[in-house]
Amino acid sequence: MSRLVFAFLFLSIIFGCSFAQERLNADQQGIRQMVTAQELALPVDPAPQIPMAQSQLNHVRPPEWQADWFPVNWEMEKIEKGIVTDTIFIHHTAWQTNAGWQMLSDEQKKRLYDARYASADKDPFVQGQPAHSGHYRFVDGKLVEVFYAYHWIVRENGKVERLLDDKYVGWHAGNWAENLRSLAIVFDGDYSKKPPPKKALKAAAKLIREYVKDYPTITRLKAHQDVRKTECPGEWYHAKDKHGVTGRDRLLKLAKVQLSE
Repeated sequence: MSRLVFAFLFLSIIFGCSFAQERLNADQQGIRQMVTAQELALPVDPAPQIPMAQSQLNHVRPPEWQADWFPVNWEMEKIEKGIVTDTIFIHHTAWQTNAGWQMLSDEQKKRLYDARYASADKDPFVQGQPAHSGHYRFVDGKLVEVFYAYHWIVRENGKVERLLDDKYVGWHAGNWAENLRSLAIVFDGDYSKKPPPKKALKAAAKLIREYVKDYPTITRLKAHQDVRKTECPGEWYHAKDKHGVTGRDRLLKLAKVQLSE
């Protein structure tokens, strides 16, 4: 009897191991098929032809960077110099509200990039080159080059929309050193003489709070007018109300953070 029991147990172990191995092989095959399907679904890198300095060509791209991005000269400058993001800038568009992504991109291309590339600057990245930003977004499943100056736009109703990824250097401050160290939030509309609506202020404050949480290096909140001769984002930002509170103060109070200027 003991021999029969032993034989039964031995056969059970053999068949059990065989079944487990077959199940493992099937699972592995399923995973391989799933990974292959995911890989086939990934967008093709368009590899835009952007002139790059030798230091960029020699730079090893960290694996965490997305495959659809290689830093152009302005992102590379930030990386090579070890510049950390420590500032948030506040702007307003100073023009019509609810503009679509294409209109925003076209307007800022004309105002910022076309003017720069048409200048007499001897920079080899500029002279004789077509205007390019090296910044992309998906539109109908395709990567399209965009020319946004800002990372987020805040609409009148409090809706926020991502414009540039944080990894991109936005041309927003009119001060290159400040561009390299900052992220930019823009209010949609002309707020030269009036403050943004409460919903918009609350939405911007939430963005500021989230940025401070995600970027421990952020210690400053600035307006465009702090570094450039402009009224942007409007007189409301530094103007005091009857209680001596500025628009900047209100933003920080809503965000529940403290940041220097």
